[in-house]
Amino acid sequence: MRESAFHRCHPAVNFLYFLIAAGTAMLFAHPVYLGIGAAVALGWLGLLRGRRGLASALRLAIPLSLLVVVLSPLANARGRDILFRLFGRPITLQAVQAAMLSAAMLFLVILWFSLYAAVMTSDRFLALFGRVAPSASLLVSMTLRLIPAMQERLTMIRQARRGLLGEPEPGRALRDRIREGLHAMTTLMTWSMEGSIATADAMKARGYGAGRRTTFSLSRFGRIDARVLTVLIVLFAVVTVAHFAGGTGFPLYPKAAPIRVDLPALAAYVSYAALLSVPLWMEIEEKVLWR
Repeated sequence: MRESAFHRCHPAVNFLYFLIAAGTAMLFAHPVYLGIGAAVALGWLGLLRGRRGLASALRLAIPLSLLVVVLSPLANARGRDILFRLFGRPITLQAVQAAMLSAAMLFLVILWFSLYAAVMTSDRFLALFGRVAPSASLLVSMTLRLIPAMQERLTMIRQARRGLLGEPEPGRALRDRIREGLHAMTTLMTWSMEGSIATADAMKARGYGAGRRTTFSLSRFGRIDARVLTVLIVLFAVVTVAHFAGGTGFPLYPKAAPIRVDLPALAAYVSYAALLSVPLWMEIEEKVLWR
């Protein structure tokens, strides 16, 4: 994973950006806003983590989104345009449209949290909340680190088993694959528990919990951070006004409303795109300055 110019901003600026991005993805059920968010998130995720990181995020986001598209219309019979009936229940056009919006929101939230994990590391999270809530921030940072650490250990376990036992034969029985998976998971759980005991002993040996501890951080709030923060606040204020004016909603019942293309709506679309594209603009600006 490569480091972008946005990485070098203060952790407070990074955290505020992701709070705005993920929050608006969960609140703005509008195809234009969701499309803008998906385009920016996919582009930035590909820039940061490459094809493998992008494919890893999509392997989780796409199946979950498709599951929402398939199951949501079965539980929602609202709408007046009936497409067909399934098991006696009407499947309406409006229910399918609502399912697609929900799936797009879930898809976008997964992408933003993938980007959050790439930028807001445990060290940056501790630097931001270490003084305010030291115990809670330590717990959150250790929890966020647990999943990638277990994935890395599971990969090492599988590689070790292949080195000892050779490559698995193609066309194996399901029972053999389940047995191999259980062996790998048992080894992973044992390794993780041993690591937890070692971590607890190390923290105790270093005096954790013995008294009030000081904190240290290399992050300093500078002029670039103030400039980026000002841009985020101004653009978010424009988007917030559009939200409370009803410009970020997309009524579907009893029939989907047309997408607005008047001047206030276009200004809100452009402001939202500029708001989410701040890290990309910083990357472009840095490349231009270097050249």
